[in-house]
Amino acid sequence: MDRAFLVPIIPVFHSMLFPASEPQQSFFDSTYGNAIRKVYICHSGIKALEPGDTLFFLRTHERRAVHAVGVVEETLRTNVLGDVLSFAGARTVYRAEELQKMCAKEVLAIKFRLDQVLDEPVSRENLKMLGVMEQSPQSIAQIKSEEGLQWARTLKDG
Repeated sequence: MDRAFLVPIIPVFHSMLFPASEPQQSFFDSTYGNAIRKVYICHSGIKALEPGDTLFFLRTHERRAVHAVGVVEETLRTNVLGDVLSFAGARTVYRAEELQKMCAKEVLAIKFRLDQVLDEPVSRENLKMLGVMEQSPQSIAQIKSEEGLQWARTLKDG
């Protein structure tokens, strides 16, 4: 495993990107929800993401836990709507109008492959106990502690 990052994601987008993690499966199909390759778009200033890095998606608010794991394939940093649309295609939860508003400032688009949806999500409290994080990140955060990286390796390698 290369490097590992925690990616906070609000419940509504988490449910849309990772429908298999939901207790009640939705009857609505979505291209991005059922795809293996997805695109996460945000305003994070992080510059460290590289292909092969592992992403642990940390659901915020209710059911706060890591439910899904992805692997970075490619990133794009821009405020040009056309570039974001062609990069993301139908693999994002955002509509073009929403992306246009987001592009008022630079966005980070992360194309990733869904690696796994965890049968047993890892709670925020357990992440703290395991040394993965001290507090919930407000933006994408690299896991740097040796304990956190050990946890990430163990989870990633199954």
